[in-house]
Amino acid sequence: MSSSAPPAAGRKRIRTNLQLKMVLMLITILSVVMIAGGGFSIASVRAEGTRLVQERAGRIVLRLENALRIPLWGYNMEAAGSYILAELNDPDLVWVIVRESDDEDTLWLAYIRDRDRTHRVVTTEDGLRQHLPPAPIVQRGQIRYQQSRIGNLSIGYSDTGVRADLRRSIYQIIGWVIAMGAVIALGITLLLRIMVMRPVNRLMDRIHTITGDTGAPVNSGDEMVQLLQAFDTMIARIRHREDELQGSLAEREVLLKEVHHRVKNNFQILAGLLHLQIDTVPTEARTALQDAYQRISSMALVHEKLYESEGLQCIEFSGYLYELIGILDSATGSGRLQIIIEAEAVQLDLDTAVSLGLILNEAVANAIRHANADSLTVSAYQENGVLTVEVCDDGAGFPAEVDPATATSLGLQLIRLLSEQLRGEYYIGPRADNLSGTCARIRIPMGDAQPRQGADRE
Repeated sequence: MSSSAPPAAGRKRIRTNLQLKMVLMLITILSVVMIAGGGFSIASVRAEGTRLVQERAGRIVLRLENALRIPLWGYNMEAAGSYILAELNDPDLVWVIVRESDDEDTLWLAYIRDRDRTHRVVTTEDGLRQHLPPAPIVQRGQIRYQQSRIGNLSIGYSDTGVRADLRRSIYQIIGWVIAMGAVIALGITLLLRIMVMRPVNRLMDRIHTITGDTGAPVNSGDEMVQLLQAFDTMIARIRHREDELQGSLAEREVLLKEVHHRVKNNFQILAGLLHLQIDTVPTEARTALQDAYQRISSMALVHEKLYESEGLQCIEFSGYLYELIGILDSATGSGRLQIIIEAEAVQLDLDTAVSLGLILNEAVANAIRHANADSLTVSAYQENGVLTVEVCDDGAGFPAEVDPATATSLGLQLIRLLSEQLRGEYYIGPRADNLSGTCARIRIPMGDAQPRQGADRE
């Protein structure tokens, strides 16, 4: 039974909700970052404004320190007042207090800006305590004449201008934050649609295609949970399909084993019939039937090894070689011949094993029958991607008048043709170690050991 999947409208709703959640999440993160940045900017603006106000107040103190030296030394309040009134043109200057430098720093003169922006002159401490307003910024200085401190100066300065500038900066920052947030939110929405939602949509569509879902989704309230559920459904179906394929593969292996077993049985039946026929034919025909019997037995042995193997594709050549030599030795009845087998573990496919088995059958049978040898060595080894198989005896040697490339005997023709099919090189002649006897050798490239088909033969 296939689980149900969302229809087109349902999938659109799911993806829209998922996109909305992701956009809101990113906008929230962006807003927090921008608010933090805005707060930092506001703090920077406030600090910079305060610094500028303090610098402005410091410049006023410096000017008054220079301007009030002579009026204070001469007790000229009128001249001092003119200098102070000139500075009071600055609307943020709240008050100016000048004291004489004595033991108690006696008040000499004070100008105070009232709420109606008029100037009040104060000369007594009581008036000063009564009318002096608070000032957020206070700057102090000293009035000196001829290297002597004759008075102290203090001014009160308002930060009204700083607050106004700060408000304007805050409004500008808020406006920029809103504008940038809107632009970035639009960009994030487009990027999410292109980089996230489209791949998610394609992923969901492919999952539904794989699973074959067509119904409505379970309303879990979380689109990512639904995506995970779709993945779980797909994984379950893949595992189910994998189990089906494993079952089919096991059945196939059983069938292939049965096929190889029956082919082997049929070869054995055919070989048995030939063996029975050997005793009923004239002597000159028995050798031909014996050769045919051995060739069929070597082919049957390949299918038997494939039947016994696990992969049903390759056989282990050394084991096959031992059994093949045993069959040939028993069939020819040469118990006096010492046979030495030196074979490495090499895996061969069916076609290569059959062709190589027939070549070995001819080479070993010829050595047993015609070499009049005392020992026979069969070796197989692989080197640099080339399989080399040798059959060497210590007998009378190969006839010099016989050319293996043009010989008309069926055995030599089989060796030549099968070697060409395996794209290999063969040699039949004297041994390379200068000993008496004959050596038959074939070299097969393991990476290209497939038999040629019709038109490839040369």
